[in-house]
Amino acid sequence: YIALAAERYPEVNFILAHMDDPHFESCVELVAKHDNMFTDVSGAYETGTKEGNDVQGAIDCFCQAVHSQPGMEWKILYGTDFCPPIQLAQLEEYDETIRQMFAPEHFDLVYRQNCLRAFPRLADFLQKQKKKENEKRGEQTPHADENKALFALFYPLSDRLSDDSFADYRCFCRL
Repeated sequence: YIALAAERYPEVNFILAHMDDPHFESCVELVAKHDNMFTDVSGAYETGTKEGNDVQGAIDCFCQAVHSQPGMEWKILYGTDFCPPIQLAQLEEYDETIRQMFAPEHFDLVYRQNCLRAFPRLADFLQKQKKKENEKRGEQTPHADENKALFALFYPLSDRLSDDSFADYRCFCRL
């Protein structure tokens, strides 16, 4: 049914959450056929789920599905939702999933660019937030390095993200 909606409303973006667990390959095939469809691997590793009990097995399933279609690095979103209560340690499992699924040069697509394409008004919102932040600081960023270092403690791949991705993260934290 989602394919029919995506075809009928091509100006609307659709996200097939959790890679349509357990239908990973059919989900990826569907997403690959529609410019306005995205998917994610969020919600997979929560305590008690089969993926949470076999993280490497889940990563292997996700990789097999994603690699079955070309160009999926343009269609995967990082963590559009997580089931509470998520443990901070589980974030490493999601990062490990991305490390195994994609080449490092595609990390910014998965962590930032795809989100901006899936939610096109988000880029404008983030730009306005950055502008407000800069105005409050008087165009100074005295704690930028300190904040980035703190962010790195909680986000293992932060060293591979652009400065814009880090700034976007800070804007989200203030929402």
